[in-house]
Amino acid sequence: MIPVPILMLGIPIVFLFMWCGISLLLSFLSGWSKLAGRYQCSSLPDCKAFHFRSGMIGAVKYNSCLTLSVTQQGLGLSVLIPFRIGHPTLLVPWSDFHQVQEKRTPLLGVRSMTAMLGTPPTVRVTLPVWLIDYVEVADGYELDQGRSFEFDSEFGPQWECEACGEHNDPTFDVCWQCQNANLCR
Repeated sequence: MIPVPILMLGIPIVFLFMWCGISLLLSFLSGWSKLAGRYQCSSLPDCKAFHFRSGMIGAVKYNSCLTLSVTQQGLGLSVLIPFRIGHPTLLVPWSDFHQVQEKRTPLLGVRSMTAMLGTPPTVRVTLPVWLIDYVEVADGYELDQGRSFEFDSEFGPQWECEACGEHNDPTFDVCWQCQNANLCR
């Protein structure tokens, strides 16, 4: 029989190794590791950061753990610290976004942007639709002057849920936090 102190020490160690292994596996499956070979950067230049965003890199969904940083040079991608193993910060130049399209999900009609990243294009990404504006002007940072994507978009201002006070994107009819309908429409 294994003594209790060794068992209590072993469980966190096994968990830590599993966490690191799964994070590395997700990096490989998503194509993040492939992008890191070309676009890895230690720190981003002056930028506007959007935290806790969702997206899909390759076949892996990153729900509310992405930080999207808009710079004049390109788009910075990073994940929250607990998931950062195997996921270094990336800075993808705007010129390396290819086959950019706006898409809607079939059932709910949620809008997103899909693109192939790399030269040659190698990894498919699905990110928030408002990034199309930045990609289309190639150095989208200039577009940002005088316009706050955090509160306004081409579809109007964000709306505040009367039930929970959460700010929601104008493309959504239902609050993402409490599922109450937008009564202002």
